[in-house]
Amino acid sequence: MWVTPRDIRPEYDDLDRAAAVDSVAFLFESRTVLGHGNQSVVEAAWNFDRIKDVHQRYCDFVNENLAFLDRAGFSDEELVRLLRMEDQAYGQSMALDPLLPAELLPNGYAGSQVFALHQELIQRIATRFQ
Repeated sequence: MWVTPRDIRPEYDDLDRAAAVDSVAFLFESRTVLGHGNQSVVEAAWNFDRIKDVHQRYCDFVNENLAFLDRAGFSDEELVRLLRMEDQAYGQSMALDPLLPAELLPNGYAGSQVFALHQELIQRIATRFQ
C-alpha cells in the first residue's frame, strides 16, 4: 500500500510501462476513508509512538558510538563489528517506518534525524579505515 497526498498517476504509468505492474497493482484515490482525512488515516495505520521509540533507541545507539569513535585505541575488528551492528540497528530502526511523504508525517517524526545519524556514523567509521 502506498499512501500519499500527491497524484502518483504519472509515476505509476512509467512503472507500468517499465514493469507491467497493472496486473498486480491497483490505484485507489480517495480524499477520505470512512470519513477520515489523510492525517487520521496515517495515524490509525501506523503506530508512531512505537516508531518514535525505535528511532530514539537508534539515535541513542549512534550517539554512544560516535563518542566511542572519539576515543583512541580501537582496532579494525572493533570498527567492523560496529559497522555490522550499525547496519542491523539502522535496518531495525527503519523496518516499521512507513516512509511517508513529509506532508503526512506527524509532529516530532525523527526519521530524517535517524538517516542523518546513520550517514554520520558510517562516514566516521569509513574515515578510520583511510
